[in-house]
Amino acid sequence: MNSWLQKYKISAALDEEKKVLERQPKWRDNEMQQFEKRLRALDDQLKSTVPRHAMPEMLHTEIMRGVRATAESKARRPVWLWVPVPAMALFVLVGLWWFAQRHDAVPLAVTEERTTSFSEVTVTLDVSRQIAQVAPAAALAPLSQEMDFLRDDFEKTAAFLLASLP
Repeated sequence: MNSWLQKYKISAALDEEKKVLERQPKWRDNEMQQFEKRLRALDDQLKSTVPRHAMPEMLHTEIMRGVRATAESKARRPVWLWVPVPAMALFVLVGLWWFAQRHDAVPLAVTEERTTSFSEVTVTLDVSRQIAQVAPAAALAPLSQEMDFLRDDFEKTAAFLLASLP
């Protein structure tokens, strides 16, 4: 781990373009001296090499032409793209108007007033009371059955464990 720290210090000093040997005392370890020499050689080689590929002379012109073409294509959008939205709104308004006109024209049928008897109301109340009494038991029946199965499993497990004890 100490060598990693030393290598980091050498690399950081080269990044700051300082001479490591002047800042640091002579490296005791030959490995660190070799690392510094290799790193310095690599750094010099990278700084001295020039990229071989030159930028094309027309690069800026081509990029700007592409930007202008994109802007022009967005500016020349077809007019008919906005047509479906107002057409749909008009269709909905006409449909609502037609629906309102149709229901206004149909005369309302005269409904007979029906008197509900007291017995019909009591039947409804009796049915609702029966539902309130039966529904909880029907809803909890599967859970109760599962609890019974679970209880049986626990009892059988306890019996098995007690039987297996010496």
